[in-house]
Amino acid sequence: MKVGIASTFKGNLIVGARAFHRNPYDGHTLSSQLEQASILMQDCAAVPETVFVDLGYRGVDADNPGVRVVHRGKPKRLTAQERRQLKRRQAIEPIIGHLKADHRMDRCHLKGEYGDRLHAVLCAAGYNIKWLLRMIAKKGVPFLRALFLRLVKGTMPRWFWLAFAASRPVERLNDSLGVRKKWLLAA
Repeated sequence: MKVGIASTFKGNLIVGARAFHRNPYDGHTLSSQLEQASILMQDCAAVPETVFVDLGYRGVDADNPGVRVVHRGKPKRLTAQERRQLKRRQAIEPIIGHLKADHRMDRCHLKGEYGDRLHAVLCAAGYNIKWLLRMIAKKGVPFLRALFLRLVKGTMPRWFWLAFAASRPVERLNDSLGVRKKWLLAA
């Protein structure tokens, strides 16, 4: 089994993870990997335009007409900027290492091809969640403060409170006393 990983150019956020069975040639996996990345990024209206790959993807330019495939096998055709950007391709190796070591991609305990595909996507999702939490800790989240201030002031719209009340259970067990308390929300 082979797993293809697609990440963003600057942030190293995984935008595609797909498991391929019967160990196919790298070049034959690029179009389906790009298709998955396009589907997953459709909400932000981003489409992969340039792909930085290793030499295993040589000769697949005609199979992917809307995407510029850049690898070190054609150095005379590369601009100076693309040569610099090609060095960023090496950033995928630590991502794969973290997926294998920290997110248990080294061994799949799920059954069959479907389990392998699911395992690859879930490992990538775990990596992205960890990445997101690290960014929140590093940069903070200003919108959480604004939401909290709106809650304190009581300026949240009525539909928010109704949706909040509908999502909360009416009865909840109090852990310390073992007594059920009712949660009521005045609308």
